[in-house]
Amino acid sequence: MVNKSGVIFVIMAIASLGLLYAVGEDVPPKTLSTAEEGDIVVFNGLCVYNGSFSVLFNGSDDVRLSRRLEVGKVYTVRGKLSGESWLRPLEVNESEPGFPLETFEGALWKGRLITEGGKLKLSRPIGEDGHLVVIKGLLYGSTLFPLEWKDLEKPKEPTDGYPFELSGTVLYGGNPATLWSDEEVRVYLPYGLSLSTGERVRVRGIAALRSVLTVYVEDIGDVERLGEPLERPLGEEKVGEVAASTCAVISSSRFLRLNCTDLRLYNARARVGDVIKFRALRRENSLYALDYTVVVKREALPNSICSPREGVVKIAGKVEWGREYKNGFGLANVSENGCWVLLKLPKRLGVTVKENDSVTAFGEFTTYRGMPAFEVRGREDVCLASSSSG
Repeated sequence: MVNKSGVIFVIMAIASLGLLYAVGEDVPPKTLSTAEEGDIVVFNGLCVYNGSFSVLFNGSDDVRLSRRLEVGKVYTVRGKLSGESWLRPLEVNESEPGFPLETFEGALWKGRLITEGGKLKLSRPIGEDGHLVVIKGLLYGSTLFPLEWKDLEKPKEPTDGYPFELSGTVLYGGNPATLWSDEEVRVYLPYGLSLSTGERVRVRGIAALRSVLTVYVEDIGDVERLGEPLERPLGEEKVGEVAASTCAVISSSRFLRLNCTDLRLYNARARVGDVIKFRALRRENSLYALDYTVVVKREALPNSICSPREGVVKIAGKVEWGREYKNGFGLANVSENGCWVLLKLPKRLGVTVKENDSVTAFGEFTTYRGMPAFEVRGREDVCLASSSSG
């Protein structure tokens, strides 16, 4: 038979424990710094980690609790201190931060905040890459947890070590490439990516202030192709624009000299006397042909032996006599239809003529000891009918 007094004692003991627990719930909470194990603590903090447990941080102290919370949100927790930094939660609520926030200024870039002091990893993406921002939040370890931020704007001028965006024309293609954006800019691209001379692009990357502004592009998505530069008539173009014209070639080597500009034309092949139509990219001190065609071959030029004029012309006739001096310099009297001219043959040309040779030459009129003369620039500009003469 059960002793009634024993039952009553057990019931009273359970009730007492419950009362004690309830009383504990109503005990005024202590701060984390003054609490001892078992004390009631109220802690307001930002969730900076969750896994099998969560971590709350308020800028100076952190606590752990065995409840899964959402990283980046602020919570107020009422619980019992268990161990040095563990809370057994009695009540958990989302709340506003009751702790001071730190302020960080810098530029957003690839999930990081670039600051004067270095790079900080962001706990989550915010804003647009390249923009300047002011962030209020907490730094936990090496990770910045933003709670408030103000998006400013993209920097208008480059800063060393900071992201920078610019648009320009590719003056020299490849990787690295050289752009023109009011000044020359060297652009280093990701492996396997290159730019083509003459295209307009917009690039974003990290700026390095050197003798030439340098931008390091990290991702193919930070290169946007914008099409072709503005085209203008030759002489009206600016650096980075395209010049268009039709001109005669007055000199031909690894570049062309033209009768319409003092600028050298690269990436085009034609002969002295040819007339070419071209579109060319204007560099600082030269032109780079994007496309060209020979519209008049020099063979179609009229014979100007009887009508000397300035510029590159063609003469054709018979050699009346030829003479070579000890220093290797030669002269040939070329005549046609009663007109004659002295063809100057420098030693470097390697050309020897003899009487009655048929000669066609492309060059410019000049004088020799007061007499009408004609000079050419290269061996390919003198054509002889006599195969034995070259």
